Amino acid sequence: MTAARITTLVLGSALVTTWLVSGAVTWRSHDQPARPPNPTPPVVTPSPASPEADLHRERLDVRLERIPSPSRSPRNPFRFGSRDGSHEMGPALLSRGQVEAAAAVLVDPARATEGANQEGPPLRLVAIAENRTPDGLVRLAGIAFGDTVVLAKVGDEVDGRYLVTAMSQDVVELRDRISGRSVRLALR
Repeated sequence: MTAARITTLVLGSALVTTWLVSGAVTWRSHDQPARPPNPTPPVVTPSPASPEADLHRERLDVRLERIPSPSRSPRNPFRFGSRDGSHEMGPALLSRGQVEAAAAVLVDPARATEGANQEGPPLRLVAIAENRTPDGLVRLAGIAFGDTVVLAKVGDEVDGRYLVTAMSQDVVELRDRISGRSVRLALR
């Protein structure tokens, strides 16, 4: 390619670019007046209310004072594991087998370990979540029993009977407080 062709291509592309840019940019001549600023909305002054309107307003105020205000829930749905004691745990949900095992212990304490060894845990591991914090990695396990799903971390109690002792990426280890044996739940 010769120098004349290169110069022609560069100057041609510069002219086309200038032409395209000039179409995108709006030019305002100095002799055109600028747009007027947006008008401000008129200020409306309230007119004095009629006695009938005052009577209705007073009735409404009296009715609104009698309506109870909604109570604020102490629960914060955006914080897990709050330990401030501001919320109370509900009654523990026990399965029929657990109630029968507790009744058997009351009748004959020697049967406590027998029933616990024969009966497997009615627990199922459904999820494990991890959260990186400045203190390290915190894992949270979703453990299902019956119709209930509990979110627990190491040190939490599950189903009123099991203590979460260890947790990995796909396995949770629980200790049965009655029999003392360890139970491992794995994701399926």
